[in-house]
Amino acid sequence: MITEIILAIMALLFLMAGILLFKGKASWLIAGYNSLSEEEKKKYDIKTICKAAGFICFVCCVILFVITYIAHKANSNMIDETSMITVAVVLLAVLIIAIITVGLYVTKRNKKNERQ
Repeated sequence: MITEIILAIMALLFLMAGILLFKGKASWLIAGYNSLSEEEKKKYDIKTICKAAGFICFVCCVILFVITYIAHKANSNMIDETSMITVAVVLLAVLIIAIITVGLYVTKRNKKNERQ
């Protein structure tokens, strides 16, 4: 039971971070951005990076909620180990696809901004 509560709290934290990042109000959460000089910060489109990081937070939130549900089912003996492994592989694939998609989005937006 405590596992599900901890997972749900983590999912809610990712949800809050995702909302703040998506609105562009939490650029300080992005690793390394604050340590850049003002010249270096001008090279990056922080709104695009914040949206991308927010999207990844949303994906992590959903994955954590699904894991919470699976953990609840496992503790209630309502799901077998084979199903848990299948769900874990699917969630890992979703996370990898989301990271690749966000990486391509940020790269495309950055190139578009460089041309202008």
